[in-house]
Amino acid sequence: MLLVVLPVITMVINICVAGTDEKTIWQILTARRSAQRQRISVEYTSIFGRDLVQDLKSELTGNFENVMVSLMRPKERFDAVALRKAMKGLGTDEGVLIEVLCTKTNQEIEDVIRDFKEEYNRDLVKDVKDETSGHFKKMFVSILQAHRDESTIVDEDLVKADAQALYDVR
Repeated sequence: MLLVVLPVITMVINICVAGTDEKTIWQILTARRSAQRQRISVEYTSIFGRDLVQDLKSELTGNFENVMVSLMRPKERFDAVALRKAMKGLGTDEGVLIEVLCTKTNQEIEDVIRDFKEEYNRDLVKDVKDETSGHFKKMFVSILQAHRDESTIVDEDLVKADAQALYDVR
């Protein structure tokens, strides 16, 4: 508890009393994991009756504000925002879709789908279908089903067969 409260108190003193000390803010927020930052936000509200993200938004500007506010998002919410930005407007940033969706476990994919719906009241699977085509679309739709085999057991015969099949299609 003390490890969470001390950074919060330091941050509040630097925001409210001494003016905005951006160095302290980034030192605290970038040195913590997502779960720790979420805990800091809860403590901040509990101790001071204020919303940390709103205070950051009111005290910071530009890219620094964007980064610090983004750091305060839970991981799944961060991914949902990144996916929406990648698909919003003209064109789609396929690199973001690949980076976010291809690196997630089944549970993380389900969490991102839920958070996307909560954040934007939109269906992530539908948006991805609308923004992609061909094999790329099929791959993402398959990933978004969150039914990949996540077992740690390796079937050596299947590995060899898969390697051969990949070699044969080149």
